[in-house]
Amino acid sequence: GRNNPIPLFKTSVNWKHINSMLPHKKNDEIQKTRREQLFAGFDGNANGFLSLAEVDKGMRDVLKLPELFNIKPVIMRAFQASKNAHVHTKTRNRAARNGGWRPGKVLAGEDYVERSEFRLLLKYLRQYFELFLMFEEMDGSDGLDVND
Repeated sequence: GRNNPIPLFKTSVNWKHINSMLPHKKNDEIQKTRREQLFAGFDGNANGFLSLAEVDKGMRDVLKLPELFNIKPVIMRAFQASKNAHVHTKTRNRAARNGGWRPGKVLAGEDYVERSEFRLLLKYLRQYFELFLMFEEMDGSDGLDVND
């Protein structure tokens, strides 16, 4: 993975700080501990699931990254990409035992980011933020579409 984006952005971004605030490396025990702390801070009601509202609030109050918090499409895309990244086997098994799950049925956990998906949320936030800035640079306008 690349740590530094193409250095052509008009926007000055402290990538070292962004990377340190979004600990997404899979086999790094220090980052894993930091992720657990962040998840606890994001999960206000301590139910093990993060709603989009909790992620948005966590971006503002826990991560305190205004560069990311102010770009809602980045948060929304990262949330959508990570929320169903892992099969919710525990949720499905529990529901199946109670006769409540069948193929095609949406379960509560499928609308939320679970603890096991949080690392991906942080990774996607970083990647989509970089992509957003690249497209912003190519577009040159204040809109969200790339123009010819």
